[in-house]
Order: sequence, then structure tokens, then C-alpha cells
Amino acid sequence: MMFQQVSMNVMLVAVCYSCTEGNLLTASIIYAVACSIIYIILTFIGGFKPIKSWITFERMVWFCAPIMFFLWGLMVGAISL
Repeated sequence: MMFQQVSMNVMLVAVCYSCTEGNLLTASIIYAVACSIIYIILTFIGGFKPIKSWITFERMVWFCAPIMFFLWGLMVGAISL
């Protein structure tokens, strides 16, 4: 699941490179890197200390959902132009 989360963030950066520029691009890259690092750290902690709720699919979706809303917003903005 960690690789899927990181791949979602890489897709965010790829879409931002093609649709945005300037400060929004920089903010998106920072968000993607920070989200990936935080998710990986929490998943490792949840794996080493048996905290089941930290290594579930729901936790991964919780981290992915902001990316999906952001990508959807970019798509709607691109279509309306």
C-alpha cells in the first residue's frame, strides 16, 4: 500500500507539471512529498507497533482523498477553459 500511495503522489506531480506553473506547482510538489513521507512513517510505526488502524486500506484512502479532489479540480478547471 505504501507504493500505491507514493504512486498517487507521483501522479499528482505529473498532472501538476502539465496543468499548472509557479507557486501552485511548487506547493503541489511539497504536498506530495510531505504526504508520502508522513504516510510511510505512519505505516512503518503501525507495522512495528501492532496498531492495526494505521496499516489499513482506510488509512491509505484517507491520505489519497485530498489528491483525488485536487486532481478533479484541475480537470474541471482545464475543461472549463
